[in-house]
Amino acid sequence: MKKCYTNSMIYQSDEERLALAIERARKRMPEGIGTQSERLVHAALKYYFAPDETSHEVRIRGKRADGSTYSHVADIFQKERGHIYEIQTRGFERLRQKLEDFLGEYKVTVVYPIPHIRYISWVDPETGESSEKHKSPKTGRTSDILPEIYALPDVMLHENLEFLAVLIDMEEYRYLDGWSRDKKRGSNRMERLPLKIEKEEILKTPEDYLALVPDSLPDPFFRAELMKALRLSGRKGNGAVKVLERAGVIEHIGQIERKFIYVRKDIVNARL
Repeated sequence: MKKCYTNSMIYQSDEERLALAIERARKRMPEGIGTQSERLVHAALKYYFAPDETSHEVRIRGKRADGSTYSHVADIFQKERGHIYEIQTRGFERLRQKLEDFLGEYKVTVVYPIPHIRYISWVDPETGESSEKHKSPKTGRTSDILPEIYALPDVMLHENLEFLAVLIDMEEYRYLDGWSRDKKRGSNRMERLPLKIEKEEILKTPEDYLALVPDSLPDPFFRAELMKALRLSGRKGNGAVKVLERAGVIEHIGQIERKFIYVRKDIVNARL
């Protein structure tokens, strides 16, 4: 059993570390499930990465190159290391200004929780009764972060920025309020409860991004093949492909009719 050391606190395992983080997060939110979407996952991860509450929700002020000033609240600020953590469950476009202001002076880790295995319970919005939980057939993977990174083209490769994909087994509660006959499609999420952290994976270097291109793909390959391998479609799939292009690990070399063709780039020799 491995030991984890964080801010001078010692845990016997990542499971214990997460359990304690969830317990502390719950104590700060005694009103229970469902009053604010995503809040328990966000709060638990703050305690998971920074048990010291004095480093949470810290206001940081600074001056931009043009002389104007900024003032933002960082989710976690480890002052002695000059390191900021921003935990974002969705919508990376909301981070643009923060990151542009922070990255000139601080190292920043954007933490993105990804549901790995989900156990779903359906809640009747009128009675509050919930069904027995069942396992979702969908499994999250690190590449699910790529469509979110698409919203940050100007800073995604900044030397002071890294993305941390955290794959978490979760218990999810959803309202039966969707538009389909069974009221599940288009339904609203009530709350997500973290159960176990399966994996943490950093995206910072071209090698990190290249590792997300499945080995099963031939060279060259069609864009549609890459999207299928990543299990992403539509705008999310196109955004993921664009991020891999920006990272310099794949290259568009042509097309057959409307089928776009790509190859992996030799990022090792490109640096020589």
